[in-house]
Amino acid sequence: MHSGKSGWHDFHFQEVQVFGEGTFESVTTSLTVSMTLGPMRIARGLSGHSFLDHPTDPQLSFPGDVGVGRWKGTQRGWHLFLKPSTVERLSGRVFRSSELRPANGTRVAIGHLLRALHVDVVTGHRSGPALGEAIASSIVQQLYDEIGLAAPDDITSPTVNARVQRLCDWIEAHIELPITLEAMAAESAVTVRQLCRIFRAATGYPPHRYILLRRIERAKLLIRNDQMSLQEIALAVGFAHQAHMTDTFRRLAGASPSHFRNKR
Repeated sequence: MHSGKSGWHDFHFQEVQVFGEGTFESVTTSLTVSMTLGPMRIARGLSGHSFLDHPTDPQLSFPGDVGVGRWKGTQRGWHLFLKPSTVERLSGRVFRSSELRPANGTRVAIGHLLRALHVDVVTGHRSGPALGEAIASSIVQQLYDEIGLAAPDDITSPTVNARVQRLCDWIEAHIELPITLEAMAAESAVTVRQLCRIFRAATGYPPHRYILLRRIERAKLLIRNDQMSLQEIALAVGFAHQAHMTDTFRRLAGASPSHFRNKR
């Protein structure tokens, strides 16, 4: 299982299952955040080392890391692969491996975020690419939290509020398209990390939730106008298909689209 159809930019997620026993030899080419769901035992090196239980909390591998060894046991694991340039884009910081050392408490939060990313992939990215990008951005933020960040921008300033309003207008004008956090950040001339912070402060919603709510409101108008089929409306407001729209309506509006057509 992987995120090949996610629409994400420069990162991907994969679930890997192995059975029995075997050997491994690999060179990491990206920042990899992995979590083993166990049970699994690892022996580092090809001989002379004892098998030890593999940690079940999130682990980091850095570009250039070499792994050689043996494994035993059935194992399922989640792996998030991020290019260094992606980490820089999501964090607004220069990528330095030495700064990415999450503490135990942070690892718990990262584990929950990996689980949320897994659900997004399994369910077919029903919220579009923005949700997965927001989760990946949150994971990167957790990796940096232990070292502290520069003082945040004043998220209540008139300049920031005007920027968010322009972005909301841009979302309305592009509601039928797959809207990514990267596109939103580029439109606002901020990093993805800054975008998530200022957008939520100004609107009360994370970007992906706001986009879904605006799609629902646009769909309601078209439904009440009764000039288009539900499938046509779903595509016109940016949902992948009618079932995607129906599921989102039920989750966020508490009723199916046909309910609003019958209420007009």
